[in-house]
Amino acid sequence: MAQGGDPLSRDPGNPRVGTGGPGYKIKCETHKNTHKHVGGTLSMAFLEPVYAGDRLTVRGRIQATHPEGPTTRVTVEIWIQNQHGVQTAAGTATGLLPT
Repeated sequence: MAQGGDPLSRDPGNPRVGTGGPGYKIKCETHKNTHKHVGGTLSMAFLEPVYAGDRLTVRGRIQATHPEGPTTRVTVEIWIQNQHGVQTAAGTATGLLPT
């Protein structure tokens, strides 16, 4: 899940910058999650601002696979688009495929 931004930051002179939000909260999806995450990295950079309430879609394309012991490491090109189809972030992720 990706979430970020503050609508109050649209006015840099606003003394409340950093305290705004969309008026709702998203329930934590990892609390008491028994799934174990192993062997991966994520590196990305924001290309455009992301505001509270933006709807983000993460997409990816496998760039390479490498045998690593009994499993396989994958390298994935990733990018994030907002609800308007604007690419807001891009980067690379790696992870181990489950055996």
